[in-house]
Amino acid sequence: MADKHDVLQVLASYKDEAVSARLVGDRPRDDVWRENWNLYWGVHDWEGKADWQSRLAMPEAANFVDRWSAAMREALISAGRWFVVEDPKDPDRQLVPHIEKLMDYLLGRCGRTPQGHVIAFPAVFEDLMKIGSLMQCAAAVTWDEVGRFVSVEAVDPRLVWLDPTGRGQYRMRRSEIDKHALLSMAAVTLGDDGESLYNVSEIEQLSALVSEQERQAREASAAHSSDTTSTRKPITLDEYLANIVLEDGTVVGENQVVVVANDRFIIRGPEDNPWWHGQDWLVTAPMVTVPFSVYGKSYMEDWSSVAYAFTEMSNLVMDAAVVQAMKSFAVQANALSDTQQLGQSLEPLKMYLLEDGRLPREFIAEIDMGTLGPEVLSVWEALKSEMREGAKLNEIALGQMAPSAGTTATEIQQTQQSSSAVVRSIARTVEERLLEPVLTLMWATALQHLDFESPEVQSHIGPDAAGMLAARREEFLGEGVTFRVRGISAMVDRQAKLRNMLSMLQVVASNEALMQAFMNRFSVEKVLDQLVQQFGVDPTEMEPTALERLMATVTAPANGAGQEAVAGDPPAIPDVDAGGQSLF
Repeated sequence: MADKHDVLQVLASYKDEAVSARLVGDRPRDDVWRENWNLYWGVHDWEGKADWQSRLAMPEAANFVDRWSAAMREALISAGRWFVVEDPKDPDRQLVPHIEKLMDYLLGRCGRTPQGHVIAFPAVFEDLMKIGSLMQCAAAVTWDEVGRFVSVEAVDPRLVWLDPTGRGQYRMRRSEIDKHALLSMAAVTLGDDGESLYNVSEIEQLSALVSEQERQAREASAAHSSDTTSTRKPITLDEYLANIVLEDGTVVGENQVVVVANDRFIIRGPEDNPWWHGQDWLVTAPMVTVPFSVYGKSYMEDWSSVAYAFTEMSNLVMDAAVVQAMKSFAVQANALSDTQQLGQSLEPLKMYLLEDGRLPREFIAEIDMGTLGPEVLSVWEALKSEMREGAKLNEIALGQMAPSAGTTATEIQQTQQSSSAVVRSIARTVEERLLEPVLTLMWATALQHLDFESPEVQSHIGPDAAGMLAARREEFLGEGVTFRVRGISAMVDRQAKLRNMLSMLQVVASNEALMQAFMNRFSVEKVLDQLVQQFGVDPTEMEPTALERLMATVTAPANGAGQEAVAGDPPAIPDVDAGGQSLF
C-alpha cells in the first residue's frame, strides 16, 4: 500500500493539470462560463461611462435560457413515459413492466430543494438544462441515506474537473460541507465491517477552510453573497475517482475513491469504487459536443456575443436619444444682468434677465453633438432580430410557439429547414449522454440500496415484483438492463412530421384531382389517427366511454324510427309567389 503522502502528491498533480487546462487556451472554459453567468444576471462592466450615460442590462439572454430550459422540460414530460427499458435477457419483456414501475417510483422522488423538500425528476431536469445552457450538464446519482431514495443532484460543473486528455485517468469534484454535517455523514457511511469509511479522527482535527474558488462560483450563480459569518465551520472536500499511478509508474490502484479535506488530509480511501455498477456516479454532458473536447460548448455560447452587442447598442441608442433630446449648450454669461442666474445647468420654464439691448441668441446657442440617425436604429433592429430569431427558431422546433404573436408560416418553414436539425441534435445529445446514463445509474443504485420490503415501494411495484428484485439484486444488475430515451427528440420529430403532414394536406385540398386520388387511395380514419397522434392528443380522452356507447346502442332504434317518420314527403308549402313558384 502506498504512503498517503505519495497519494496526496499524485492527486495534487492531477488537480494542477486539470485546473490549468480550463484556464488556458484560445477559449478557456472557465472564462466562457463566467461570461455566460454575467450575461444571465445582467452583470456588465460599466467602468468608464459618464454619470449621464445609460446602464441598462437587457434581459433577452436570461429570457432565452429560461424559455429554452422550460421548453426542454415540457418536451420531456409531454411524451408521457419518455424512456424505454431494454433487457437483452428478457426477450418476452416479462420483467420490463416491473422495471418501468420501479423507475417511475424512483423518478417521482429523486431530488431536494434547498430547504430539503423532496422533488421529482422534471424539476431537477430543468435545473440541469439551465446549467447546460450556461456551462455543461452535470448530475450526481447517489443514495440519500436520510430520505432512503436514489438521489439525482445537479452539480456545478465549474467545480468538476475532468482529465483534459480525454483518457479518463481521473475526475475531481470540489464541494464544501459544514464540519458537523461531515461528522454526521461519516457516522452513517459504513463499510462491510460496520466501521465508518471516513477517518473520523482526521475529521475532528480539521479547522474551517473556505474555498475561494467555490465561493466565487457560488456567488456568480446565485447573484448574492455567500460569506460565512456564523459559527458554522466549512470544510473543503476534493473527491477523486482516479487511477492512482505514482511517479515511478507504480499503479497503486484503478477506479479508486479518495476524499481529501482542506487540500491536506485524506479522510477517506484510497478504496475501490463502492458502487456495484463500478462506474462514475457523476455524469457530465455538454449540450453541443466538440470533437476532442471533454467540456464541449454551451447552448448560449454561439449567441452570447450578439447579446453583449445588443446590450451595448441599446445603451448607445439610449445615450443618443438623451443627447438629441436634452442637447448641449454654450452660454455667454456676461449677457445676463446677473451672472448668478446661471447655475450648473439650464432649467426649463425659468426666466433669464438679460442686459439691456442683448438678444437671446447672444446669450445661448445649441451645440450639435450628433443625431440619432436611421442607420443606428437599423443596426439595433438587426441585432434584436438576430436575438429573437435564435429563441423563436428553437422554440418552434421544440413544438412551442414563439413568444411573438406574429409567427408566420414562412418563419415556421425556415425553422424546419435551418434549425430543426440542430435542435434535434442537441435533444439527442441530452438523451444519450445525460439521461440514459442517469437512468442506468439510478437502476443500479436502487438494486444496491433500495429497501424493497418498504410498504411504499411494494405499493408502487407490487409485493411480488419487489420480493423478486430484492432476492435477485446482483443477478438483475448483471443482466445488462439499459434505457433508451427518446422523449425530447420524439417531440421534435413529431412536430416536424406534423408540419409536413399539414403542408401535404393543404396541397391536396387545393386540387380536386389530387383530392379524389387521395380519397381513393388512403383511409380518412387512418389519416385522422395520424393527425391526432402527431398533435400529441390522447385519443382516449375523446372516445366515448362504455356507458356512452351503451346509451347510443339503446337509443339508436328510437332515433331510426323518428328519422323514418321524418323521411316522408314534406308538408305542402303555400305558394305565395305571384309567378306561381314557391319562394322555397
